[in-house]
Amino acid sequence: MNKLWVKILIGLVIFLIVALAGYAAFIYIFTSEETEEVSEKRDLGPIYSMDEITTNLADTNQRRLIQVKIELEVSDKKTLTELEELKTPVAHAVLLVLRSKTYDELNGSAGMEMLAKDIKEKINEILTQGEVVNVYFPRLIIQ
Repeated sequence: MNKLWVKILIGLVIFLIVALAGYAAFIYIFTSEETEEVSEKRDLGPIYSMDEITTNLADTNQRRLIQVKIELEVSDKKTLTELEELKTPVAHAVLLVLRSKTYDELNGSAGMEMLAKDIKEKINEILTQGEVVNVYFPRLIIQ
């Protein structure tokens, strides 16, 4: 009976060692993935807030309006100054992009991403010193 208890005790010790090693490997794997995700996050650059814009959409079958507040994340503070100096041409470029879209094109998150991309590209064509990094829509209404 004494040999049986020794075998049981050895089996439990081996089981605990394997379980702890598995747990440690699990924690190591998932902790390293979280660390990589954190390192990919970045700080926001300077933000330029545009005036709210209300305009018609390009729909021909019925009159649709879009009302949008746009904020632009830019590469540096010099770009903020340039955007302020070019306020009118930038607003005109954004207005042209908005008026070229239909309700169906803007409907859904894919439409919003496409609109942000188009606005970013159009404004970056105007800028000479910096660039727009991201376009945000804190308020957007389509009717």
